[in-house]
Amino acid sequence: MAVIRPPITGDPQLDSWTDQLTRQINQGILPGIGGSGGSGLQGPSGITGNTPLYLYQRSESGTIAPTRPTSVTYNFSILPLTPTSIVANNGWSYILPAATDVLKYLWVTFRYISTTSGSFGASDQNTWDTPVLIGQPGDGGISATIESSNGTVFRNSAGNPTTLKVVLNIGGVLPSESEYNSYSYKWTYGNQTVCVDTNRNLLNLNGVPMVSTDGTTCSVGVPADSSVTTSTSGSLREIIVGSEDITSSAKLKIEVGNI
Repeated sequence: MAVIRPPITGDPQLDSWTDQLTRQINQGILPGIGGSGGSGLQGPSGITGNTPLYLYQRSESGTIAPTRPTSVTYNFSILPLTPTSIVANNGWSYILPAATDVLKYLWVTFRYISTTSGSFGASDQNTWDTPVLIGQPGDGGISATIESSNGTVFRNSAGNPTTLKVVLNIGGVLPSESEYNSYSYKWTYGNQTVCVDTNRNLLNLNGVPMVSTDGTTCSVGVPADSSVTTSTSGSLREIIVGSEDITSSAKLKIEVGNI
């Protein structure tokens, strides 16, 4: 569910840029531009000729790149910065757009600027970098990570259980606690839904996680899938692994979807 890194082009500058951009988006950092200098919202450094201005667009095609913009007006001297301080045509936006059922593919283009405000017209179209595909269907601008209360070590003599918790990043924004209720969660082991008790404790058989063979029922407990299970005490955004539940190692995965 993370943004993909575009393929190597052979152009050192372009490959370096796309690699940095992909890493920033997957870390929840939306690339932007500092202000005109000073402190606070204006940023620690001013705009130079090496300052990139990024624009994003969703499209129906993952093979045909969108047309580069022919009209862009920007003003970073307006504080606080708002989406209206950058206006672009041909479907481009300074704000990372959300995915829809049709507009699934995420593209990005950029060019360097040296002033805090200005505009570019049709004659400047080729100064924008060739649009690069950085997101595929299923990305949706959403990435999920599993946060562990005890690091990666579960089996311990102290008998302390480990809570595994899903943390989402939605287009560079961390959702509020209440917004997590808008998503479904399914925990899997070996591509099958694991089984938990009603308190969301992982169930095991001889140190191996128990799984649901049909995805809807378990021989003991219930599937750790919030789309089919409503009988647990608390959200399946979290499950608990006991200190003796795993004999050696087990790779658990999380699938997150919209309710």
